[in-house]
Amino acid sequence: MPNKRKRTEMDETNKSGEESDTPSKTKVNKVNPDIPLANENISLLSEAKKSFARTIINTLKKINQEREEKSEEKYGKNLEEYIHYDETYENFETYKKKIGNPIESFYTEISTTALKILTIQNQYFLILKYSLGHREYQSNQMAQNQTTLDIILAQNFADRLYVVKMYRNPKENTALCDQITRDQITQKKLGQPTWDWYDEQHDTRYVVREYVPGQPLNTLIGNRAISFNKQIDIAKKIVDALNELHNQSILHCDIKPENILYDKEQDTITFIDFGISLDMTDENTKEAKTTELNGTRKFIAPELLQHATNRLFIYNEKTEVYSLGITLAEWFGVKNLDLSSSQSSMFNIPVSKEMQPTMKLLQEMTAKNPNERPTLEVAQKRLIELQQLQSQPTVQMNKS
Repeated sequence: MPNKRKRTEMDETNKSGEESDTPSKTKVNKVNPDIPLANENISLLSEAKKSFARTIINTLKKINQEREEKSEEKYGKNLEEYIHYDETYENFETYKKKIGNPIESFYTEISTTALKILTIQNQYFLILKYSLGHREYQSNQMAQNQTTLDIILAQNFADRLYVVKMYRNPKENTALCDQITRDQITQKKLGQPTWDWYDEQHDTRYVVREYVPGQPLNTLIGNRAISFNKQIDIAKKIVDALNELHNQSILHCDIKPENILYDKEQDTITFIDFGISLDMTDENTKEAKTTELNGTRKFIAPELLQHATNRLFIYNEKTEVYSLGITLAEWFGVKNLDLSSSQSSMFNIPVSKEMQPTMKLLQEMTAKNPNERPTLEVAQKRLIELQQLQSQPTVQMNKS
């Protein structure tokens, strides 16, 4: 039975904006759900603040335990999982007097110096003052409130970093909720732990996962500090990473520069955003079928756009190769792609002699006919050959 997934950003809804450390209430920013910061630029909480946070947590746990031992009629519901604490209070007793004892729930942002603690499944995350992005989703006409996303940075008591996604008013956005759930399923399949909690009272969903260092590929395009040979090496690593996903029967379905992170320190590639990924239903053909057209239009293989039968879309290795080809074309600086061309290739532009072998590979990866596209294994071999070609010394002929 076909997998049914909701589509992601298409033409008009996939407009990227510059990220801002200060969330905007009007501008829709396309955020990368990972960290555009270097580790050395991140200031962690002091030991004193962490000790203070432990005191808060232990006190709240004690209060909650005492309340659970009493009648619910007298003390109300269990402690809410999301707690803000204003460190400007002199001590915790003053805090308890302000909000009442026992605590039913407490959610406030009294000052910018507030220490915020998010607790999910007995895991404690201390919110840091880093805003990684803000996004406003297009509202359903029937929806009363607009869904927004804020991405922030957090740490645990062992100074390990995490990404916290705060979705406000997500309940009525069923397509988004499906994508969030799908992303978590795939992350867990890849061995990446995630934590998820829905605060029904405030219609806010918190999704936490481990921090993945690196920069989105689109932020590195045109970086003159990266040599052409290094570009080929990174492209080879991207193919490796995608091939590893396929070996685990996962089709990404939304390959583009924004969804690929490169970590310069570790020299590694990580794919992100698995909200519309699909599990292969046929290991032999490496394909998955769905009744929804998934992906970002510019990167979607033409056969998906033009040859869908009865609204049944078939994703496979060749559709992924096409998306990867467009991605790598951008990575190598190919501009003015003729996406409307009816010819066998869209790369009808002059290139340098150095780029010609690479261009030939990109042309094959983005061939209109999927049968003319190479497999990932073949593309990998070609990139290795290109890398070897670049490393060969240039022989100068003596003129006599």
